[in-house]
Amino acid sequence: EAKRGFKPNQPAANRVEILKELKEETGLAGKSVGLLRFYCIDDKIALGQARKALEDFKQAGVVGILIDLRDCGGGHPSGLESVAGLFIAKDQVLLLRGMTAADAAADDKSKLVSGSGLEPNTPIVALVGEGTEGMGELFAAILKHHQRGAIVGRKTLGNTVLKQKVALTDGRAAFMVTGYYYVSASPEIVVSKKGVEPDAAFAEGLAPEQELDEALKALGKKVAAAP
Repeated sequence: EAKRGFKPNQPAANRVEILKELKEETGLAGKSVGLLRFYCIDDKIALGQARKALEDFKQAGVVGILIDLRDCGGGHPSGLESVAGLFIAKDQVLLLRGMTAADAAADDKSKLVSGSGLEPNTPIVALVGEGTEGMGELFAAILKHHQRGAIVGRKTLGNTVLKQKVALTDGRAAFMVTGYYYVSASPEIVVSKKGVEPDAAFAEGLAPEQELDEALKALGKKVAAAP
């Protein structure tokens, strides 16, 4: 059975790399950068991978982290809470879940809260696109709202709502929307129908590797501006 949110021909596992020998124009020549490619943000596997990656990045002395979410659509909110919580200061509200932002903010059970805050300082850029949906675009929304990383690429799909499966009398089933995700008590819906707007939008027609180069340039600027 395919994991929820997985796309055809998508790699079965998230990927971790340490990038070296970076191009001069990225501003990162002679430095190392950690690359996290998420395809699915699930409960245990993604968290274990992310924790191990951050340990490896620290040992390698990376100066920044690039999180590639262009094909990230699978996962589960509990996995997102754990993984995103690595990058946000401890005990911060990551997401609210409910029909309205006010209702969600008033119910502690509706809140996803950051845990360890393991990596709250290293400069981060998240690369997104039309294939970023579900837990991927919620991750991008969290990083953006908490000003933890720059979001670059193209607008995400806007396909994330709370749904419940309902059995119909004829034996078929339908999904009913039961709520939305918010990053604060603001009435603005984070991603449903709207998606996440990048801080820096890429031109149409760039090849995937060109998008990666542009994201590395953005990370180079954040590294240069870091204290």
